[in-house]
Amino acid sequence: MPPSRRTSALVLLGYALVSLLYFGLDVLAHPKRTLVGFGSDPQIFVWSFAWWPHALGQGHSPFVTHAVWAPDGVNLAWATTTPGLALALAPLTVLAGPVAAYNTAAVLMPALAAWTAYLLCRAVTGSLWASLVGGYLFGFSSYMLGHELGHLNLTSVFLIPLVALVVVRFVRGELGGKALAWRLGPLLALQMLFSIEFLFTTTLALAVGLAVAWATMVDLRLRLRALLRPLAGAYLIAGALTSPLLVFTASGFESTSLSEPSAFDTDLLNFFVPTRLVAAGASWAPGIAEHFAGNDAERGAYLGLPTLLIVAWFARHRWRQPGARLLVITFVLAALASIGTALRIDGRTVMPLPWGQLARLPVFDNVIPDRLALYATLAAAVIVALWISSTRGWLAVVVPVVAVLALVPRLDLPVWSTTPARPGFFADALYRSCLKPNENVYVVPYSYKGNSMLWQAESDFAFRMATGYLRAGPPKSFIFFGAIWKVQFRNRIPSDADIRALMKAKKVTRIIVEESSLPAWQPAVASFGPPTMLGGVAVYPACGA
Repeated sequence: MPPSRRTSALVLLGYALVSLLYFGLDVLAHPKRTLVGFGSDPQIFVWSFAWWPHALGQGHSPFVTHAVWAPDGVNLAWATTTPGLALALAPLTVLAGPVAAYNTAAVLMPALAAWTAYLLCRAVTGSLWASLVGGYLFGFSSYMLGHELGHLNLTSVFLIPLVALVVVRFVRGELGGKALAWRLGPLLALQMLFSIEFLFTTTLALAVGLAVAWATMVDLRLRLRALLRPLAGAYLIAGALTSPLLVFTASGFESTSLSEPSAFDTDLLNFFVPTRLVAAGASWAPGIAEHFAGNDAERGAYLGLPTLLIVAWFARHRWRQPGARLLVITFVLAALASIGTALRIDGRTVMPLPWGQLARLPVFDNVIPDRLALYATLAAAVIVALWISSTRGWLAVVVPVVAVLALVPRLDLPVWSTTPARPGFFADALYRSCLKPNENVYVVPYSYKGNSMLWQAESDFAFRMATGYLRAGPPKSFIFFGAIWKVQFRNRIPSDADIRALMKAKKVTRIIVEESSLPAWQPAVASFGPPTMLGGVAVYPACGA
């Protein structure tokens, strides 16, 4: 192996070990039971990892499932799934199960993001040390820490630095038009298979970056103009490679967010103040961060004071350089975009911003503003790498180390792993003695309140469910049933009539209530007669009835 490739491989290994230390140690003892992340969101991806090989193995279309929200089903092109990762790790899913495959992906994503950012920084700076720091600042940023709680589709961003790298190499003259198209096309296709939202926002970032480059780098305008044709070719290649998914995306177009984008605007203080997930702010930041919009996962703009000081110094002292202006302007624009629909400081709205108008448009209404901080983070990481590579003496070591330390997660928090409850009815396959194959059931609790998606995935889809959890809300054909609406949006137990209406309309034959939920639900299901108590659940009507 050539020295450069050997170094690159060692860097990837190093980042992987860091990611394992941060996020994987708790799952090593029980990799098939414990999940990386917190709460119920990880089950979405466990389900997805199980679904794609299952559907293909059964000869079903993997883009539409009738396993959840049965019998109507749901178009997975507009759901929170990661088909690219599910297919890539399908052999591991078959051999070790969907939980082990999910855990592998969850640990790998920060490491891969750090590594590809390292490759970009190395191409720009030529410095190993500077690139190591730049890679870390991106791959283990506060954005990544937040979404490592269980949003695998949003940590699958390692292709974005590679998109930037391919474009940089073309502008430098290191790649021709065909080489650009045939490299960039598959990258864009894969990004779509990871996250349609990030394919869209990456396209926006690319367009804005090229516009800024045109304005700031006059000497490169001929090369930038020459980029347009192969860039269009790359998108055509990406479209051809993902054409089946595009068909289902176009046919099922809708807004999948039940929350206004404004609910996830970035507070201006979040660039300076971390959430409770970051060790550097453990003693002082949580009280401030709780005023920010969103939640810990969607408060990912924090960069750390050392990084912000470097960006400010870089803007002040290297503004005359076209490349520096490009980086600084793109950083500022990405940061402004992440602030979203209104300027907020410490939770208080100061003034509306233009993104509020964009957020009303189709597609844009599916973009969470805070997630755009990822692009500001990448620009900041490259700026820091350039600063390190041009700085001599102790500053080039001490300041980057402090910048890294400012992002180290709090490993004492119990949020980096979770072990979901698995009633014996599902875990020990006791359902086989009670349910017919593919029987449609109403499982309680469901959605983010329970783990029914995990139970179905680990049972290899032996039964269908008239519920599900693949996005913020249920499909339109289910949303107005009291048995769905009251549970998911009112935090109330539905009535007997609500449940019977759903059962009649959706051909549901059994209600399965986890034993811990039975006291609250018993009044709603009492009319179905005495249940069968089996493996930690109550089955209504009783098995055999």
